[in-house]
Amino acid sequence: MRRFLDEVLGPDDDIVLFEYMKRDNRETGAALTGIELGSADGLPGLLERIEASPLRIQLVAPGTAAYRFLV
Repeated sequence: MRRFLDEVLGPDDDIVLFEYMKRDNRETGAALTGIELGSADGLPGLLERIEASPLRIQLVAPGTAAYRFLV
């Protein structure tokens, strides 16, 4: 989580949802994280930082089956 905050999240972005998906390994297990951007202009930078990060990050895009399941 600390690496995600330091390396991926922008200075004006907020985490609005955080939930560990695998209860038995909080150090390396998956987490569902919802992000609210400070502004829409911050999306390209966020996507670049996600791509550059060594963390395994999977986007859940609006309109997908996974997104509909979560919302």
